Amino acid sequence: MLTAIIESRMNYYSTYEHAFEDIGDRNERLLWVNKPKLLPYITIRALFALILIAVGLFMYINAKSKGGITNPLFSLSCFLPIAIGAWNIISALLAYPRTFFGYTEKKVLMQTGIRGQKFTIIEMDKIIEVSVSSNFLERKFGTGTIKFFTGKTKTDDGSASKVYDSWESIPNHLEVYQDLNKILERHKVKVV
Repeated sequence: MLTAIIESRMNYYSTYEHAFEDIGDRNERLLWVNKPKLLPYITIRALFALILIAVGLFMYINAKSKGGITNPLFSLSCFLPIAIGAWNIISALLAYPRTFFGYTEKKVLMQTGIRGQKFTIIEMDKIIEVSVSSNFLERKFGTGTIKFFTGKTKTDDGSASKVYDSWESIPNHLEVYQDLNKILERHKVKVV
C-alpha cells in the first residue's frame, strides 16, 4: 500500500515543472529544478532510524531476558526509539514524492511534505553564504548537499550556531553549485 501511495504521487510529479507551480511567479522562469536521488536521501535517514530501532530492541530483549518487564514506563521507553525510528523511515518515503529543489534568477526554492506541502523560498539577496559538500554515502551515489545560510541562528546552552537550509542528495551537485554560483555572484553572495 505504501508503494502505491508513493507511485501515485510520483506520477503527478513525473515532470518537475509542476513542483513550484502553486507558488511560482509567472514573470520568473525556473532555471533548474530536480529531486534528491532516492537511495542516498532515504538511506541517510534509514541509518539513523535503524540505530534507534536497534537501541529499543536491545533494551527490550535485554530486560526480557533478565526476568521480564513489569514496569509499563520501561516498556514505553523501549517502544519509543522503535516508533521514532520507524516513523523516520516512513515519513521520508512519504515526503520523497513531493520533495523538489529549484532556483530562478531571484529565488532558491524548496518543497517537501507528507500530506500538505511546505514551501521554502529564499530570495537570492538574503543568502549570505553557500557551501557544497558530499558525505561518504552521497559520494557513492554521485550526489551531494548544497547549503544556504541566510543569517538564521539557534542557541543551545548559550552558544549560537548557524541554521542552514539545504538541498540534500542532489545529482550533479557540483555542476548545479557552479551554475548557481554564477547567479549568486551577481547578487554578491559569499561562496564557500
